[in-house]
Amino acid sequence: MESTIDTTNSTIETPLSTDVEKSPPIQNKELEPINARKVLTKIDLRLLPILSLGCLLAFLDRISIGNAEVYGLSKDLNMEGTQFNVALLIFFIPYILLEIPSNMLLKKFKPHCWIAFNIAGFGLTTLSQGFIKNYRSLLVTRFFLGVFESEISGCYYLISMWYLRSEAQKRFSVFFLNTALAIAFGGLLATAIGKMDGLAGITAWRWIFIVEGSMTVIVGVVGWWIIPDFPEDPSVTWLTSAEKKWVQNRLEDDVGKSGRDIKIPIKDIFKMIFTDYKFIMGALMYFFILMPASGYAYFSPIILRGWNYSQMQSQLLSVPIGLVTYVVGLITAWLSDRYTHKYYFVMSGVVSAMIGISVIMATHGQRLPQYAMLFFIFVGLAVSVSIVIGWFQSNLAGHKQRAIGSAWQISMGNIGSAISTFLFVKKDAPDYVFGYTACLVSVALGGICATIYLLGIKRENRVRDKIPEGQDVDGEIGDHRRNFKYIE
Repeated sequence: MESTIDTTNSTIETPLSTDVEKSPPIQNKELEPINARKVLTKIDLRLLPILSLGCLLAFLDRISIGNAEVYGLSKDLNMEGTQFNVALLIFFIPYILLEIPSNMLLKKFKPHCWIAFNIAGFGLTTLSQGFIKNYRSLLVTRFFLGVFESEISGCYYLISMWYLRSEAQKRFSVFFLNTALAIAFGGLLATAIGKMDGLAGITAWRWIFIVEGSMTVIVGVVGWWIIPDFPEDPSVTWLTSAEKKWVQNRLEDDVGKSGRDIKIPIKDIFKMIFTDYKFIMGALMYFFILMPASGYAYFSPIILRGWNYSQMQSQLLSVPIGLVTYVVGLITAWLSDRYTHKYYFVMSGVVSAMIGISVIMATHGQRLPQYAMLFFIFVGLAVSVSIVIGWFQSNLAGHKQRAIGSAWQISMGNIGSAISTFLFVKKDAPDYVFGYTACLVSVALGGICATIYLLGIKRENRVRDKIPEGQDVDGEIGDHRRNFKYIE
């Protein structure tokens, strides 16, 4: 028999964990009893599978150029020198510039419309890459791929508006760690597609774009009918009115009123991102950790090829790395939510990545230890990146902060990703001393920024503990309320 919620002190067991998560007291005036586990399961099944699939395909479409390179992309398009790196870089120009505007449009057009439209858009763009004839065409398609994928930060924004902060990390990680699955699936798919070389007169690298782009378009079309809007939107008819009220009440108790209808002046955006140390450090720690993570994601097949593995081996060897990264990342996310702590998990990933990079630099020409260290690097960076995102997002409150904060953090991180496109250039192969050194320094700086962020929010929590009860501004939106405590 299903248990019901005592609306004065609810205990919630989510389908993504075996531990018990406690929600704050909820004033639910509806007569209908609410089964928390059932409602959270409905939300999880409606929200996470389609967004996770979109994330997987977005990252797959983005990094598949590395798999295509192994199968002769540069040779067929007569690319020389750093032209391949420029093709990677141009993706990030619109991707970075459009993330905050895209989140504003997400509020205007509603998530199911805007996210689905963009998924279909980057699917069509990837598909078109299978028919390009020259380097200039590659640059154009990579640019528009960045335009459409700029909405990925909106998925973090949408997820953050459905869950309590104590529940969110597992969901953020389920979403983000699809990037690890993309590495595994991309390698497996590229290996299979490699056997299609010459089919219908089309080379293997073109088939990679055609197959992956076609899958993405289908997901975008389906997403229009499945992706949910915000909890307060009338279009959320798959929850009963009592369930919707319960969701909104518990979120308001956790972070305050959502402030959906509050206008966001341009000056407020600049004030938040350039004067609030939390926005600055939240973006910088993501920037420094994502830069090496992106570098390895893009170049791992090429790095493996440089270690004298065959084309097929270079693709297949990325599969176990991606799978192990995904599993360890989910376990870490579960633990961080269970103990409501983030910093030490971020730093464990930082240390793991630094060990892996250091050993690779010290073992040139020894394939087995170098390959083993790729597990340390990928797992460490993926764990740190996913928790840094969840940590920062959980310490924001309301539509205003989360719309701007999620886009700002992802934008800054992707500046790091843009830089990563020049970490591993052909002239440095196979040792890539500059690339490995830059990655090592960047990860260390990410750990320093995370430490500064922790010390800052610890201080703010201590100050709030000393503020007398009743000193809050009634109805204040965001994280300025006295009873809003930052997760450390």
